[in-house]
Amino acid sequence: MSLTRRISAGFILSLILFGFIAPSWASLTALIFIADIQGDVELKRTDASNYKKANLADLLDPSDQLKLDVSASAKIQCDNLDVKSVPAGEVSLVSDICDEEEQPITRPGPLQGTLRSPNDAIPYVISPRNTALINGCPTLHWNNVEGANNYTVGIRGGGLEWQTETSDTQIGKDDYPCNEILQPGIRYLVIVETDTGESSETEQGVSIRFNILDEEQVSTLSTRITQLVQHNLSPDLEQLARAHLYQDNNLNTEAIELLERLVQQGSQFTATYLLLGDLYLQVGLIPFARQPYLKGLELAQQSDDWAGQATLQAGLGEVEYSMGNNSEARRWLTNAKESYAILGNRSAVEELEEWINVNLR
Repeated sequence: MSLTRRISAGFILSLILFGFIAPSWASLTALIFIADIQGDVELKRTDASNYKKANLADLLDPSDQLKLDVSASAKIQCDNLDVKSVPAGEVSLVSDICDEEEQPITRPGPLQGTLRSPNDAIPYVISPRNTALINGCPTLHWNNVEGANNYTVGIRGGGLEWQTETSDTQIGKDDYPCNEILQPGIRYLVIVETDTGESSETEQGVSIRFNILDEEQVSTLSTRITQLVQHNLSPDLEQLARAHLYQDNNLNTEAIELLERLVQQGSQFTATYLLLGDLYLQVGLIPFARQPYLKGLELAQQSDDWAGQATLQAGLGEVEYSMGNNSEARRWLTNAKESYAILGNRSAVEELEEWINVNLR
């Protein structure tokens, strides 16, 4: 799936992150979002009983329903990148508009079940980690360790044993022979060691390897991006959709960098901050997810986006639980439970209540 979205308005994320069901973070295959909206348009999520206000850039599941006033209009971009108009004055199933199979879709999330926040006492790798790359010359970036003056940085994989030393916490693409040493089709690992004996290899619970896309993969992605651009979406929405295409191809680093630029430009789409937080969780940079989720929640509250609020509150609960802040985790998950209740999602409310009682007593 190219755009992240929520089954049961995000509830499956809570189930998977917190151990109710086994994680299965397979790449998904649909791309559906609201590309234009005018007037009174409401959205009912898969397992919700109530309609709520729909918003531009809302991420859709094929089994979601859209209800338009007779004077309203809306368009959605489908998985094949066609843009379809939604009939006014009636209720429409997204799968009927886009000819998609009516089945729920999960949001991407962590690859290793319950995550734990990286240890600030080690030079954990910030980038590239758990990602593919279009650019074969990534900037190498790692955590600054208090008391460390020098770092030994190496790249291993496919027989490569490259190494250098630096006093900085990053190495730019022009500062090492990336074009000579990095090749498509190989999984590489960045290893950083401090002069005090700490190593990035002691980080547990998430893959931090990276690889370079080959020419065929880059060509396929370029074709999809060309199709996307042809629809003349607003610049922000086009960039957001592009970030999701990157995510679908495991280009997590490029997606994060693009989304961070949108954040700096003041993006007003809740989906921008939701995806950025999700990506930080997915690559295991737990603390980095907090601020995007908080900003996304602020926007969701301003637009009365209850599905977005529930999802972001659940994400914040995951962040705090992973960082050992159980009281804050309880607060956010309780808020998520209340938001699901407003959506009419009784199963989500009951499951969250059970999880809170068992794990946050």
